[in-house]
Amino acid sequence: MVMISRQEEIAYNYLDTLYSGYRKTGKRKIGRPLDSQVIYMFVGGKDLKNPAFEWDWYDATIRMEKSDYKLLTNMFSLVPSQVLKIMKLFVLNKTGDEQVMNPNTPISLEFFRE
Repeated sequence: MVMISRQEEIAYNYLDTLYSGYRKTGKRKIGRPLDSQVIYMFVGGKDLKNPAFEWDWYDATIRMEKSDYKLLTNMFSLVPSQVLKIMKLFVLNKTGDEQVMNPNTPISLEFFRE
């Protein structure tokens, strides 16, 4: 069990509220064969082009919007390691995939809009 501070718990609850209407869906990477691994996306409604965040369990990477990352660091005064911990817990609770808790799991901001 991962221990989180009160500040991290509040940020986690904020994310849970922010993404409450979002649903888990999946996609495969472009150019990969049909038997390739699925990436879990969390989308609002049917907006598959603008996911809130993704969990690529094949590459063990969490991708999130840069604006959400900045919000967590600025609004809750979190350092990057705390944001990573919160996102790992969030993905774990939404997917049940314990692989996300691997210490080498990074957050990537490269694929999302500002």
